[in-house]
Amino acid sequence: MQFGIALDLGPAALPLGEHLRQIRPVLKKAEKYGLDSVWVGENYAQGPGAATAFHGPSALMVLAALSGETSLGLGSGVVLLRAYDTLRLAYDVALLDSLSEGRLTVGIGLGPGFLASRFGQPAGPGEVFDERLEALLTLLRGGDGYEGKHVSVQGGIFPLAHRGRVPPLLIGGGVRASLERAVRFGQGWYASSAYSFERIRRLAGEYRAELARREGGPARVAVNRLTVLKRDGECAREAGARYAGGIVAAYAAVGSLDDRGTPIPPGETDVAAALGQRSIIGDAETAVRSVQEYARVGVTDVQFRIAPVGMPVEDTLETLDVLGDVVIPRLRAAANANPGS
Repeated sequence: MQFGIALDLGPAALPLGEHLRQIRPVLKKAEKYGLDSVWVGENYAQGPGAATAFHGPSALMVLAALSGETSLGLGSGVVLLRAYDTLRLAYDVALLDSLSEGRLTVGIGLGPGFLASRFGQPAGPGEVFDERLEALLTLLRGGDGYEGKHVSVQGGIFPLAHRGRVPPLLIGGGVRASLERAVRFGQGWYASSAYSFERIRRLAGEYRAELARREGGPARVAVNRLTVLKRDGECAREAGARYAGGIVAAYAAVGSLDDRGTPIPPGETDVAAALGQRSIIGDAETAVRSVQEYARVGVTDVQFRIAPVGMPVEDTLETLDVLGDVVIPRLRAAANANPGS
């Protein structure tokens, strides 16, 4: 199992430069504890009061800033395809992977429908997005352009990614078409912070079934979980309700939560119950049990979202201490003792 940290580095709480300075000790401690990667999300807020302004408008640009601060792997969770020209995105992915010497993993999803019109990108049927992903991969592999039914790109890109490799793609999305794209174009499927455990369990199973049907090999299932840990579980739950609960409330406000696949209308969410299905909050023992439960439903990568917007960096560092001192060593020891489980 791979373990990473996910950071909220949007403009909601602090100027971005100050935010980056504050998380430097978090990155150093994550390296010390042997975590694998750091992940950031992407959001296109239209004003300071936007509910979901906990991410900035370019995951790749933020990761470029982080690449010189850490030796951790870099991941986008996720780039929103509807906001990008395909050729521009191919150049940006290849450049960042080259700058970071092959440390980039690209989580990528479609994003909300309004982004296409805002950024002047094609909307249309699902096959448009299939072609855009195919074109992106073609360019990253060194192809001389792409010609499809809906998408046309003239000429290739230079430079390619680090040593000519194609950075791994993890395809996000919570519908059947997303899982099929993950099988066709990606190295895995990416589950959003907004997805409940039950939704992840169901979709991970469907993804692996589709992979087996198409005779695909092993693939990754990555989840992003709001995480607040302390030695005292009750203190962790109080902090979690305050900070991680605010993130869930923001998702609820924009209609991003669902119950068994049916969207929950804004204003009708039990935030405390929703948080319990989307978080790892408590003491070390709670965290170990939670991660093992995700592993049992097929999850291979966990990104601990340890810096929800507004949470003091001291609480983030304490969460990281519990992860690094207790949780991850216990999980890795259990995995080594039972390699086939």
